[in-house]
Amino acid sequence: MLQEIEIGSTVVTTPKEYLDVFFPQLSDGTYRAVCLNNGFIGERCRNNLDSLCVMILLERPRDFYHYWDGKNAWKCPCG
Repeated sequence: MLQEIEIGSTVVTTPKEYLDVFFPQLSDGTYRAVCLNNGFIGERCRNNLDSLCVMILLERPRDFYHYWDGKNAWKCPCG
């Protein structure tokens, strides 16, 4: 059964601050998600650049962290 998740949802079972490790801050002050589809864990995503998603974020997308695929994480919107 699918569940709709609203922005700011508390459905994530891990404190969202703990999940920030998956969104490292780069030297230019932007953030990029760690992409697990790196060719070792799963088929390499076409948007994977050295294990980081090519999508550049100005802040961590905490409002969009959600439970999916058995993990508390972020579903890549570009891959």
